[in-house]
Amino acid sequence: MSETSSDRRVTSWAANYLHLRSDDNFLRVFLVLMHLWNIDPRSAEQLLAAPSGTYGTWVAGPAHLRAEQRERISHLAAIYFDVERIFGGEVTARRPITYDWIKLPNKAFDNKSALAVLCNGTLEDFVRVRDHLEEGIGWV
Repeated sequence: MSETSSDRRVTSWAANYLHLRSDDNFLRVFLVLMHLWNIDPRSAEQLLAAPSGTYGTWVAGPAHLRAEQRERISHLAAIYFDVERIFGGEVTARRPITYDWIKLPNKAFDNKSALAVLCNGTLEDFVRVRDHLEEGIGWV
């Protein structure tokens, strides 16, 4: 049986997907989000339920992530994209709201920020923030 162009596209997609599942790529996404959101190292460690001092190791180079940490990074990326989808190019104080939303007080979280909720440390908190965004309520 000969390979069709459709087969090659699927194979290419699968290879890329597996490649993207590496710890290094998850970590790269996480570090970019921490930079965009201007998250301090201690909060970054809390987001991934990591011991104090781990952030410097992550920045320095390759690291091993636990499955739960990869799941948390997936949630954080989804939160970023959900906020982008809801608010688009809105800007506050010359920064896109996509960068600041996570730190703004939110009525849905008893006037705590999404970051404060996420730093509680449970995956349920990540799901809570995502559910809020998926309802399309936003930060008001």
